[in-house]
Amino acid sequence: MKTLQTIIPAALNQIRQGSTFLSIKNYIDNYGGQSNFGIVFHANYINAVENAINTWIVYRPKDDIEHRTRIDLINSYRDTLKGHNPRALSAHAYSPITDGKQLIKSVKWHDAGKTVHFWGFLVHKVEIVPAVYPYDSRGASTLARSRLIHMTQLGRFRQFAIQDGRFGSIGVDNLTLTQKDLLRSVSSYNGSV
Repeated sequence: MKTLQTIIPAALNQIRQGSTFLSIKNYIDNYGGQSNFGIVFHANYINAVENAINTWIVYRPKDDIEHRTRIDLINSYRDTLKGHNPRALSAHAYSPITDGKQLIKSVKWHDAGKTVHFWGFLVHKVEIVPAVYPYDSRGASTLARSRLIHMTQLGRFRQFAIQDGRFGSIGVDNLTLTQKDLLRSVSSYNGSV
């Protein structure tokens, strides 16, 4: 587990532990798009996984690729519910984050990128500057996987990087945190944001 030397753990631990609405202003994605987001922070991912599995079980695939992909997804997410998914290829890239004592839910450290990521359930997105995406060269099975995931609540979970230049502010309850607030060191944190 990783203990960060910034105020991120202290600030995010002030957020209610139950599902909470959070707004992200002027977030810049990996393709240069800029948007405002409303997400549910601490959304119940396990419930979304269970609902997705139930949806895929009754879904009638359109072709053989979708059929194989559906079975792979059901098996993979069943492993997730057991607590360990050997098929989750990027799971090793992240470490949980603590404030020195307790785990901070919905937040993780990307080891290679040296970046904090948090995630939530997308409620709305308002595009300010459209992203410029490269040509989509994914294979048929990857496209089928994406389609099947996006027909469930799992397709609405989004991840955000807390990096310099990536966002304007994050607002929750009566608390607004700018990128400067979140990226300053813990030594300058005086207990209130």
